[in-house]
Amino acid sequence: MKRFFLFAFAAVGATIVFGFVALLLLALALGGSGSRSIPNQIVLELDLTSGFLVAPPSDPLSLALERGKPTVEQVVGALHRAASDDRVQGLRVVGGVGAGGWALTEEIRDAILHFRASGKPTLLFAETFGELQPSQSAYYLATAFDRIVLQPSGDLGLTGISLESPFLGEALDRWGIEPRFEARGEYKDAASIFTGRGFSEPSRTSLEAVLRVLRGQLILGIVEGRAISEDSASTLLGRGPFGAREALGAGLVDALGYRDEAWEAFDETLLRDGRSRAEVLSLQRYSQAAGSPWEKGTQIALVYGTGAIARGGSPGFDPLGGGSTMAANAVADAIREASQDPRTRALIFRVESPGGSYVASDIIRREVIRARERGIPVVVSMGNLAASGGYLISAPADRIVAHPTTLTGSIGVVAGRFVVDDFWGDLGVTFDAVDLGNNRNSKGPLRGGGKVR
Repeated sequence: MKRFFLFAFAAVGATIVFGFVALLLLALALGGSGSRSIPNQIVLELDLTSGFLVAPPSDPLSLALERGKPTVEQVVGALHRAASDDRVQGLRVVGGVGAGGWALTEEIRDAILHFRASGKPTLLFAETFGELQPSQSAYYLATAFDRIVLQPSGDLGLTGISLESPFLGEALDRWGIEPRFEARGEYKDAASIFTGRGFSEPSRTSLEAVLRVLRGQLILGIVEGRAISEDSASTLLGRGPFGAREALGAGLVDALGYRDEAWEAFDETLLRDGRSRAEVLSLQRYSQAAGSPWEKGTQIALVYGTGAIARGGSPGFDPLGGGSTMAANAVADAIREASQDPRTRALIFRVESPGGSYVASDIIRREVIRARERGIPVVVSMGNLAASGGYLISAPADRIVAHPTTLTGSIGVVAGRFVVDDFWGDLGVTFDAVDLGNNRNSKGPLRGGGKVR
């Protein structure tokens, strides 16, 4: 009994400590989010190297750990607000990295172009673009700026575009593991990583189409942003990567210099344009103080659906994607709550997902349909990826908006399991079972698990 009470006391104590730490982290995360007055003359600064969040964190711990990272919606909103704000004199950015995927990079790039159209100067400084590693999306984002300054010791990893994938078919065969998968549709090739030795022809065809789109967008960005002809841009992709001086000679960057020199040059640009020296304010601080450009007028609800789709009421961790899962019941509840709010006139459903459970996807799909039945228009905004189940939950919407580089489709089903009898046999592991009734254990002699995606 003493042991029980000691254990219970330890468990309660740990819970209290964890709760206190979580609340403390939450307070720290929220402590810097208060609004402040905005000076009359400011230059906005954004550090792309710190990364972005696709959606706001859903728990206190993640909120604390991701403190300082703005959401894509926050960055886009702040740039739209700043474009018409007379207090904002210009935008300077630390770059050299993408925004976490081609479509998100496009979204932020479009917002920068919108800000630039206001006539306010923009400058991007990069220590390097990739450091001899491919950095196509990072440079594509940079082409939205008036000027690009590269550190003299940096380089520009501007090359062709390729996709590569490992295939485990031969390795599993050597280990005595037989993958048995069935797929509906020739392009539904998620299981080929386990069964194949290379890309199937349908897969190769679809991936080549994706690469053509990515390459086309990159060339278009270079043509429009750097005033380089399409043929010259295509030739440059075949010549990279470039050292700093090579990039300058090719017209891919405007100047070489260090960060302090880039900021001094930007101040001089402001003075030449008849603008005064201004206080530097981070884009996130500006967003918190200035507010959203869409905070007035008709109420439109925004619901996020991010991660691999799974059943349940709270987000979990996706071991394959490395991020949080999209909890079907939680997302369905959010859609239902938003659509039942009498103030809501429309709903934007932001989808960023590789797919997942069909059953879980169907739960979310049903709530999208019910929202429309209540008379609430639903518009899906797709991010980098809205495939398989991610497309299923999007399909009932009134409209679907995607970027040119958004990956979607992959409509089909794949399911299967691994036959591991030979594998266990080689290890000397044997199995025995006791069954009641006429039905065998559902896993049977295969001793494997199933997966539908």
